[in-house]
Amino acid sequence: PSYELSFSLRHVAAVLDGSRASLRALPVLKDFAQRYGSRITVIYQGSDDEFLSLVKESMSGAGITYTVEKPSDLLEFIRNKAPDLLVLPLEGRTGAEALESAGH
Repeated sequence: PSYELSFSLRHVAAVLDGSRASLRALPVLKDFAQRYGSRITVIYQGSDDEFLSLVKESMSGAGITYTVEKPSDLLEFIRNKAPDLLVLPLEGRTGAEALESAGH
């Protein structure tokens, strides 16, 4: 992918749940880390350890700094960590419905 950005992306956080949309977000997150030196925080909202293995595999190599967090309060976590970019890979939802589903 190609991006033109005029701001810093030191910290990119992504709310992932193991869905197909989450899988599609992994290469984009890796690209941000490699291209811009972004620190990646995966906010995991699922329970599948196999998906976490895919995250580890995807983020491995090339000096990528990432962490996996499982906060009990998603909005509070985001407020406290204040990422420069928040990735919400949601399928088939828009507006308030998308935001509501990301918090569960």
